[in-house]
Amino acid sequence: MMGYSRSILMVLLFLLSHVLMAEEKNPNVFYPRSFSSKGDSLFYRVTYPKGYSDKGTATYPLVIVLHNEDSYAKGNEHLSPNLVPQSMVRLFLSPAFKDSFPAIVAFPQCKENDAWTEIGKSDTANVVPFPESPQKSNATKLVERMIKYYTKHYRVDKKRIYVVGLGAVGGSGALDLAVRNPKKFAAAVSICGAVNPERAKSLKKVPVRLYSSTSLTEVPITLVHDVYIELKTVGAVDVDPVIELPASTDADCVVSAVNSKDFLYWMFSKKQK
Repeated sequence: MMGYSRSILMVLLFLLSHVLMAEEKNPNVFYPRSFSSKGDSLFYRVTYPKGYSDKGTATYPLVIVLHNEDSYAKGNEHLSPNLVPQSMVRLFLSPAFKDSFPAIVAFPQCKENDAWTEIGKSDTANVVPFPESPQKSNATKLVERMIKYYTKHYRVDKKRIYVVGLGAVGGSGALDLAVRNPKKFAAAVSICGAVNPERAKSLKKVPVRLYSSTSLTEVPITLVHDVYIELKTVGAVDVDPVIELPASTDADCVVSAVNSKDFLYWMFSKKQK
């Protein structure tokens, strides 16, 4: 009798777990999550659109947002408290966003001893070019696998996957990820980042938007202009001139960019053919 009761309890717990998994996600939350692959883990935060349920049928755009250097996970920290800046919380959890642009938005966490990509940090006296053949970082490998996992196990519109990079580190990482996966993304947005112009050729068919400021030194705006010039030279199908913002820091640039009136409209209007 005891064994029978235990079996019934296990069945009920199994059914309850699946009911909970199928429940609608709270659209007002950035859930802490982790993704494991090949013995390593990628921690991230993610928010879902209104009405999202694992048992539903509708598909949604997936937005991958790469953070700047101030959000690295330090020491044994899994998720930095700065992973999702307040400007991003206000943007992606706002009722206006949820109503107008229903999407899955994920912020992966890069470890302090890793990087999204290699960048040569410049200063006012020395502009350091980006490497022509940077090695793929472990963080980038994990993000690539996480995207693949999401497209398989979540209700993702595979033709509407976007990458956005914040600051010199995140912006450069977003372009690096898009360069490595030009057939994966419907659009790439870099705020304050760049890549080596020779590598930018891979983005010929990817809609790209570049933001920067003349006041920034880590990735000077001249390097961002070089990316734009190369894209136009190879006949890029959808790239605007670098959008120059009146910002003195990466953080200011990010806030100005995401608050510009067509930031979201431009990105979500792009769809792979």
